[in-house]
Amino acid sequence: MEKYIRVSMDDGSQYDIPAKFVAMNRAKYYAEKDSSKGSGYDEALVEEFNMAMNDSDELIDWASNNLNWEDVNHIAKKSSDNKDVNFQEGWTNGSKELVEY
Repeated sequence: MEKYIRVSMDDGSQYDIPAKFVAMNRAKYYAEKDSSKGSGYDEALVEEFNMAMNDSDELIDWASNNLNWEDVNHIAKKSSDNKDVNFQEGWTNGSKELVEY
């Protein structure tokens, strides 16, 4: 089963974002920070990725505070439909949860 972050837009539509995309984005950020302090980049990348994939609160926090809708819209899977959506507003303030399917 794959994990996804499901975001609910202001119109009630929902989109699923692969959790591994968010986890890798976060892992790259922290691996670069850690490797500048002498740690190995590859080891830090794997460690940070695994940590994020096992912590839904961390994934959702990272997604909400460090990514914009334009960063994820190309990989978002629509789970419901509505034409009049303010995607940036929904991404920033819509409720998020971790789902698996």
